[in-house]
Amino acid sequence: MSGDKEQNYFKLASQTGIENVKFLGKFDHKQLSVLLPECEVMAVPSTFPEAFGMVAAEAAACGVWPIVANHSGLAEVSTSLASVVPVEHKELLSFDLGKSSVLELAARINAWMDLPAEERNELQREVCNEAKRLWSWEGVARGVLDAAHGNL
Repeated sequence: MSGDKEQNYFKLASQTGIENVKFLGKFDHKQLSVLLPECEVMAVPSTFPEAFGMVAAEAAACGVWPIVANHSGLAEVSTSLASVVPVEHKELLSFDLGKSSVLELAARINAWMDLPAEERNELQREVCNEAKRLWSWEGVARGVLDAAHGNL
């Protein structure tokens, strides 16, 4: 990607405080448990119809803001997390697939990084707590017990 186009996707590091952006590829769970807590935001641009958006739930549980493609199981996770996010920030959780997907994803990353650090930290805490409430082992067990008792 040329320098001019790259600047259209991600703001300059000096403007956002980002030291660097790295595209790292696939990791296994052991590696992710070390890497995720060091991240500010995770982009999940998957076009594959996910049964459940586990990668987004794992990111949120580590305090990382997930920005996901708005479809299938990924949309289920972003919708659930949006329940604890103020209206003005809900759109920062997902983007629609289509001709402008790359620009929409970049816009959300940039908007996230433009928020004051204190606001980002509070939003991250909220989605982290919600992810743990819903999808931790205890949260899943509560859901199974509720379903077994007919409380869906």
